[in-house]
Order: sequence, then structure tokens, then C-alpha cells
Amino acid sequence: MKKHKAIKEGTTMKRKAAAALLAALTLSMAMNVWAAPSISQIIPENPQVVSGTLTGSQQLAVQNADPSAYADKTVADTVTWANDDNTVATIKEILTRLGLDTKAEFKDIFENKVNPTLYEQLTPFVDLVIKDGNNVSYASNGQIKAKITVEAAKEMKKEDLLLMQVDATTGKVYFMPIEEFDPVTGEITATFPTLGPITLLKKVPVVVRDTDPDKYESEKAKELVTKFADEKKDIELSDVLDVLKEENETVPETVAIKDKEDNDVEITVANYNSAMGFADLAIKQGQEDYLYDMDGTLEAEARRDLNDVDWERLVKEAYPEFDVEAAKADPSLLAELEPFTIPGSVILQVNPITGEEEYIYEPEISFAFEEEEAAEDTTKAADADATETADADTTETTAVAEQTAAKADSTAVSTEDADQENFWEVPDEDKEEDNVLPDLVLKAEYRTMGPFALFLEK
Repeated sequence: MKKHKAIKEGTTMKRKAAAALLAALTLSMAMNVWAAPSISQIIPENPQVVSGTLTGSQQLAVQNADPSAYADKTVADTVTWANDDNTVATIKEILTRLGLDTKAEFKDIFENKVNPTLYEQLTPFVDLVIKDGNNVSYASNGQIKAKITVEAAKEMKKEDLLLMQVDATTGKVYFMPIEEFDPVTGEITATFPTLGPITLLKKVPVVVRDTDPDKYESEKAKELVTKFADEKKDIELSDVLDVLKEENETVPETVAIKDKEDNDVEITVANYNSAMGFADLAIKQGQEDYLYDMDGTLEAEARRDLNDVDWERLVKEAYPEFDVEAAKADPSLLAELEPFTIPGSVILQVNPITGEEEYIYEPEISFAFEEEEAAEDTTKAADADATETADADTTETTAVAEQTAAKADSTAVSTEDADQENFWEVPDEDKEEDNVLPDLVLKAEYRTMGPFALFLEK
């Protein structure tokens, strides 16, 4: 691994910007349900039909959104509203206006799970259409694979982008992963299941931060984090549930939760206390504001400052022979440990809107430096450059073979890519810049924004 208010910074480009956007769009296409030339053989600056369903006079084109041409009135009204200069739209609001339940599970066109409410618009809605002279058609005879160059996507990461399309006739909504991406030019390759309005989305930033009860709607959630604001460990689970219970209730002796395989697991409340203080998950809005409402789930690695956790206890649970004293003198030793899971451990989350608790059973735990990831990205980039150079020197036979293999895989997104695209790296925003310690990293599928803490059996 959410009632959004308006995300103000870096959100929807409005209609007045659409003309400029269109000037930056170029298309090449292949109908993936029929035999077609390799996408590399098509010149993006000269769009052309490469399959038999379009006549010689037809062209795939991108134009300003024209809601008056849509058969579905709900789609027309929603696109008109979203593209209005006075609207700052969220994807949750757009989907709701289109009649979709944002708490439901969403999948992209390749059946990979996606949470669209954790994205924001990078571009306005524009129309993908077929033109034949002066005639414009929104009717397609099959999905279209296209290359689109989007100026706004330059220097971004492939895994941070997602395309959304709405069928102008049926109102059905599609989400399309980016299959190929050039961050230098902004060229995107994706498969479009239909024609009609499209928009490019980017991930919203999610951060870990100190608890902020003023942002919560739930009085119980406010009371909880206020009570334990100064605690960095050993918070009794029974004391937490005592705060969260209803007035006439008693603290339960056991709690039934689900493990990763969706099996029922029962934990004894009195046997658990925390290995960290409460911290917040939050959606960052602009530079200084945060959102705490989330629909769906967030698959993420959430980081927390090592100073705010009982890392010694975690290490002793997982690696009894590990030299803790040596790690106190040299904390970098923690980053050398392999990721681990502590049996029976749980992340407790408290919904800041409802005050309800959520449990995540046996999250993956590790320690890591932030700069390690940057180094890995640099290494990957260097490897990619080396591969590109090597490919340029291969024989024509090898090149043809590679093109054939690429064509065979053109309609699928790898599991690794899908996992990456549906995954968030969540930094600890309150970590001091001069802090050179590794972070605690908790990898899990989070159920809500707001306060969370890691609890272990005593």
C-alpha cells in the first residue's frame, strides 16, 4: 500500500490550460487486439492508423473536452465541473459524481488493485477521439494502445502516474497503468480501452508526522493521542482500548483480527504494549496542510524516526544474538539486518474520523537509511544507460528478437511494476535533517490515515 477536501497544490490544470496541453500531445497507436507493427516503428510526430478497424482517412486525436458531445449526461456534467477554472477537484469527488462508491475495491485494466482516491489530477480532462475530416467520433471498436507525450509528466516517475478514462456513452470508468515512460520527453505509452475523456493522475504525497489531534473529527481519537502524547513505548493496549470504548462498554479481553491470508486471529489485549509512540499517517496538501480522511487502503512502507521507537526490543525479538551494544555505538549496523516479522505483532490504527480501531497483523519490519534508496535509483539509472548502450550495439537479429518479445508482452504489466505502482514510500516528515540514524520501516497495507503504533506481546 479517504472524505478529501480540496488538494490545492499541484492539482487540476484547468480548461484555459488545455490548449497548451494539447499542443504538447503527440500520438502513435496500435490496436492490440489485431496484428500491428511494433510501436517503435511508428513516428510519434506523424500519427497513423496501424490496424484495420480505422479507415485510411481516420485519425486518432486528442482535443479539448467537449461534454456537449457525450451521450451520458452524468459524464458531461462531471467533466464540465472538474474542468471549470473555479473548481479544485479531487478524484474522490469526481468518482462520487460519476456514481461510484469510493470505498469499493478498484482495479486497473490489467486487474491490478489500485486506490484512485490516493491520486490527484496532473492534467484536465481532454478527449481521445477518432477524427475523419470534420467528423469526430467517440465510438471505438477495441482498445487502443497509444503513445502520448505530456509536458506535465516530464521528470516524474513512472510508478507515480496513472491514467483515468471515462466512457462518454456508458459512464464506465477505467484506470490504465503506464506501460512505458520517458521522463525526459514525457512520452507515455498506455492502453486505452475506449474513447472519450482522459486525465493523467499522479500519486498524492503521504507522510508520517507527529500526532495532530486538531485535525481529527473523532473526539475519542483526540483524547487518545493527547493522553499518550509523551509516551514513546510501553503503552498498554488495554489502556488504548479503554479510551476508545463506548461509555457503557468494558475493555475486551480479546480482539479478533485478520492475518495476511484473511484468517481469523485472536489476540489477548492484556498481553500487548507498544514498541513506539503514536504517530500520524497523513496526506500532504500543499506545503503546510494535511488531510486525514481516506477511502480504501494504502500499501506502503511507513518510516519513523529511530528516536521515537524501542528499536532494541524489536531487534531482540527478531535477532536474539544480535549485538545491541555494538548497534548503540554504530546504528548503521541496524540497516544491515534483513527485513523481519515478529510473531503476533500488530499495528494499531485509529480512524481519525470515526474513532474506530483497525489492526494490521505481523507487518514487515526493517531499518533503512533514506539515502540508500537514492543510491539504488542512481544504480538503476546507470544500469539502464548501460543496457541501452549495449542494445544499440547488438545485431539486427537480436533487435528483431527483442522487438518480438516486447510485442508479445505489450498488453501486460508485470507483477513487479504493478506492485510498485500501487505502493507508497512514506517518509517521516518530522525527522531532523541532521539526523543520520536509520529509520524504522513498517511495510503494511494501512487501513486509514491518522494515529498508529506498533504493539508486541510482552
